[in-house]
Amino acid sequence: MKFFTKLTDVTKTEADMLVVFSSFAKAMEDKAGTGFMLSEEAKKVDGAMGGMLAEAAVAEDFEAKTGNALLMHTHGKVAAKRLLLVGLGDEKERTVTDVQTAGATIGRRALEVAAKTVAVALPKDLTSQSVVEGVMLGTYTFSKHKSEESRKKEKHIEEVILLTTPPKLNAVAAGISRGETVSR
Repeated sequence: MKFFTKLTDVTKTEADMLVVFSSFAKAMEDKAGTGFMLSEEAKKVDGAMGGMLAEAAVAEDFEAKTGNALLMHTHGKVAAKRLLLVGLGDEKERTVTDVQTAGATIGRRALEVAAKTVAVALPKDLTSQSVVEGVMLGTYTFSKHKSEESRKKEKHIEEVILLTTPPKLNAVAAGISRGETVSR
């Protein structure tokens, strides 16, 4: 699995799965009464999809608890084939472990749908190191005692692209390097 960072419009990123995030909404912030707040990146995707993301989240009673996820097809509305909305819990109480848990959720869901390329739209407040650690640890399998045939059947993610803004590019790249080192 290779990790790298990229500057791009979240709606134009080609990938098997695009990941965006949501947090708990406090009563005063939750004007729509949904119980969750989409990240800025998720709002861009929702806009490009004509509100389908928010509509699906409400219809499915999505809760933005840490690690909760909602997977849906994009129907060609954005460049990615699938969209994964991942909950991050309360942003004021978020810990590194919460971000790692979200990363593990991303990795496991990507394997479930055999996604080879995963693009993660990092919100401004998430560290790339914790996301990388979570994805790597969430997809780890002990295969020492598995047969060669069994190993060939295992699904693998080839690329994880962390989407960011120009000011954070170097910090995200450094976080990827630290996350890979810690997780190996």
